[in-house]
Amino acid sequence: MGKEIVRKESLDHPEKRSRLWFHKDIVEVLEQNKGSSQTKMIYLDCPSKEVVINWNGEAFKEMTNLKTLVIKNANFSEGSHYFPNSLRVLEWEKYPSTPFSILNKTSEIS
Repeated sequence: MGKEIVRKESLDHPEKRSRLWFHKDIVEVLEQNKGSSQTKMIYLDCPSKEVVINWNGEAFKEMTNLKTLVIKNANFSEGSHYFPNSLRVLEWEKYPSTPFSILNKTSEIS
């Protein structure tokens, strides 16, 4: 029920919603670089690992109030070039960038 209430915040413009859950809406926002300060949470769990999100890595730049970013079961063409300072929770399985991946592996070892 809560997801439907948030979806009704803006039926035709997912970038104007405070929370994004539906993978098609998230893919649209990221691929078309439609990030906005209204987005506070993104939870992406793609139904198939075959989905590849082709983006330029800049979509989070305008998401100045993004606090939670959870990405599971998704493949990205490249990593993000920007994470907002407001971000408090970051969970990104298979992050597509070597430096961030090495940091993650190092923290698991120690």
